[in-house]
Amino acid sequence: MNKEQLIRKCTSAMDEIVRREGSVTPVDVLLATGLLDKKNYEAWREGRITELEAACSANMDTLATVNKVVRTHAQEMGLKKAYEPYYKAGKGRVKLRFTRSGRDDLERHYSTRYVDTLFRTEKEARAELEDEG
Repeated sequence: MNKEQLIRKCTSAMDEIVRREGSVTPVDVLLATGLLDKKNYEAWREGRITELEAACSANMDTLATVNKVVRTHAQEMGLKKAYEPYYKAGKGRVKLRFTRSGRDDLERHYSTRYVDTLFRTEKEARAELEDEG
């Protein structure tokens, strides 16, 4: 997949995830685009893979592009940033790493959730309609 195809795939995935969930993370986009498979994601969450980048089937340039697209498209969509660290599944609160380098700026990019503050679930929308009618 070339860079333009990757950008289209990422923005399309983001649009769908935000429409459905009301928020999106770079990890969501990696999963949706197939650059991170569910099995490797689970292994990372369980601590069997030390950093998320090692779990992905993409090189560092591709992962950097995904992160940049997520940040840029989130801004275009008017989404609000919320820092959300990931913790190892199970007992204890062991913070997971995203990158081999552990650079704070990169770790923060991966662990940012972009939120549509106007999002309403279908249930909320139905309740609002019932209240009006």
